[in-house]
Amino acid sequence: METSPVLFLNTWYPNREDPWLGLFIRKHARALSLKHPVICLYVKSASVGQIECEWEESPGYLALKAYYPRVASGVPVLGSFIRVLVYPWFSYQAWRMLKRKAGISMPSRVVMNVTGPLAWLAAFLKIRYAIPLYWIEHWNAYLPGDPRFSGLNIRLQAWILQLFSSSTAAVSSFLGQGMKNHGLGKKLIIIPNVVDAAFFDLKPKKTSANIRLAHISNFAPFKQADKILEAVNQVMQERQDFVFEFMGLECPAKEALKQRASRMGLYPGKISFLPPLPEKEMPAYLSELCGIVAYSTMESQGVVLLEAWAAGLPAIGNPNMGAWENGPDFGKISANPKDIYSLKQAIHHLLDQVPEYNSEAISNHLKHQVSEQAVGEKLRQWLGIN
Repeated sequence: METSPVLFLNTWYPNREDPWLGLFIRKHARALSLKHPVICLYVKSASVGQIECEWEESPGYLALKAYYPRVASGVPVLGSFIRVLVYPWFSYQAWRMLKRKAGISMPSRVVMNVTGPLAWLAAFLKIRYAIPLYWIEHWNAYLPGDPRFSGLNIRLQAWILQLFSSSTAAVSSFLGQGMKNHGLGKKLIIIPNVVDAAFFDLKPKKTSANIRLAHISNFAPFKQADKILEAVNQVMQERQDFVFEFMGLECPAKEALKQRASRMGLYPGKISFLPPLPEKEMPAYLSELCGIVAYSTMESQGVVLLEAWAAGLPAIGNPNMGAWENGPDFGKISANPKDIYSLKQAIHHLLDQVPEYNSEAISNHLKHQVSEQAVGEKLRQWLGIN
């Protein structure tokens, strides 16, 4: 039996500045650690005087979050040049710290999570020590119409991973096809995100009165929360049997939405705006809802949809959201992201059908795909771990 750990190199990971960043990467790592040891490395600039370390430890799992002094320069080009030189040095020092803490010489495999600057370390370990490299992608930038995959630096990192990786995984077929459109994705397979067991344990309370629907997001433009508000407003002019909640971090887009809802006469009252809940409180919150409304123009997967279905909730979305392929036909309602009338009709349909949805069947459909055990097994098969 293999005992040498798998090294996860993470472009994103929950950190002191953003505790939600890359939660799905940590869940992948923990799913693999159920039956095989995993060590994780995340390196980030911060307002510190010298390198600072934060550790996460549990049986079979060790993660280092290393923060290095942020580079400041009055000349943007010079600052970028300095960062290119500084990052490899600090990340290599962090890697040495992680090795010492884990008490290992080298990992058995390297998994690079999301295109990013740690690609150089992944390539170094492959070239110098012949450690197999695997690349798993979550990033929306490969999807059609997203302009972020355009800079020389990010393209170079992606092609380094393409050149040296043994195999590639994406969290959805939609994202995988986006990577192929850029000529990327060697021996590509699909490994979805993980949904915590707690979401499968709580089922929604069905009711025909005071139906609660919600939209949960970061309010980025592609989430189209403004159009959701417009459609909800139209539906509320025609029926009064539901309330709607927008949940997410405070940001200018959310504040603008709140002001617009106030002008509509819906906030406060029929529409609420909520801050994000701690991760452990989300299952109980979803169990109080009757449905989820998502309306993204495109999305690599979408953890909210997966969690909603796991909790037994029906959901509105569309095939341009990668998670759509995981949901059961009897638990999803499609709305054209370019046609607000389509969204309005989908909301009406969801409201009419709330008492008819089989929450247990919706949840069970997801359990065999995205539970921690199911995804952990997919990861082990991909990495060739017995």
